[in-house]
Amino acid sequence: MEEDFTVHSTTMDRDFDVEVYGTGGAPIIVLPEGNGSCSSWNDNGMVETLSDHIDDGTIQLFCVDSADASGWYFREGVARYRKKAALSYMKFLCQEFVPFVRSKNQGLPILAGAGIGALNATIAMLQHPELFGGLLAMSGNYDARNIVGEGFDDVWEQLSPVDIAKHLTAAQKKALAPRHLAFITGQNGSEDGADTQRALEAIFKGQGIEATFEYWGEDVTHSWMWWQEMARQMVPCLLSKDGLEERKRTGILSRAEIAASQAKDVFEARSEDLAGAEAWLDNASANVDATSKRLDAEEANVAVRTERARELQESANALWSARDAAAQALAEAEAVARAAQDEADKASHALADAQWIEGEAQAAAAAAVEEERRAKESVATQKDALERARYAKTRAEAALKAVSAQKKA
Repeated sequence: MEEDFTVHSTTMDRDFDVEVYGTGGAPIIVLPEGNGSCSSWNDNGMVETLSDHIDDGTIQLFCVDSADASGWYFREGVARYRKKAALSYMKFLCQEFVPFVRSKNQGLPILAGAGIGALNATIAMLQHPELFGGLLAMSGNYDARNIVGEGFDDVWEQLSPVDIAKHLTAAQKKALAPRHLAFITGQNGSEDGADTQRALEAIFKGQGIEATFEYWGEDVTHSWMWWQEMARQMVPCLLSKDGLEERKRTGILSRAEIAASQAKDVFEARSEDLAGAEAWLDNASANVDATSKRLDAEEANVAVRTERARELQESANALWSARDAAAQALAEAEAVARAAQDEADKASHALADAQWIEGEAQAAAAAAVEEERRAKESVATQKDALERARYAKTRAEAALKAVSAQKKA
């Protein structure tokens, strides 16, 4: 059965739509994911998941609109208006919507939400634990710094569960003590608030606040499919007096059984490994004996080869010495050859000089012979001229005598 209502908020000066499922049972206030409406749980299968509990009168859902468009998600808006809207929504929930729920159902309402709905539900629970009977927070991000970034200040701190939990009053801690509080998240990368849940868990432990914190597998994503499963498992636990404790015990037992089963598997595997190791050891021992015998033979062989290597090394050393001596002799022979070559080169130069001088001498001798011949010819010519001169002189003298005789006559 579904009923639709409108609740006016004087705090925010606006109307909020409400969908109510069921006619009685434990009241559960449902806060939407994201900037969702009161229809988001019905539209995404959550109401259907809990339909058996609704139909049998175990629970009654009060689904209300969010105001996150002007608060958490109004990132481009003026900061003070954004903070005012987020604070005003908390005031609306605690001062205006809870009285409406109590007018329909006298039980202390349980808060439930996923994503940003889990954040809003946790803020309301920590600020006013006296107003609520329990909390189911699924896949929430509990550090406002992750949402508002650099704009985080003391106002946002009032809306940040990890900060609120550090400063709880004694009255708030006392009111929280009997409440059933459950925080569930997956460990898939899409669950970006998992680390803040761990941080909140540590703070709760430090404050002595009892709560259930569960971290499902790495395949558990930030999605309606998994929130349906979380709600299916956790709502009955929240309704039972010892439901969460029983779940913890069951979980511990289940984990122990799993660990025991794993230990058994490990033991059996180790037993098989041990049998294999023993067989391997026997085989290794046999191999050691065979190897030992082979080692003895190899050691003897090594000794023989070592002696042979020594002999060869000595021969090599002798050959290297002979080679060095030959190299020295060759070097000396090369030096002698170079000296002889130098002498030969000098002799060759001297021969060339002598041949040149001989040529000059031969030329001079030839010139002298020619000069002698010419001199002989000149002497012969002079002798002939002398004879002719003598003949001419004789004739001249005879002529002179004849002339003288004639003069005398």
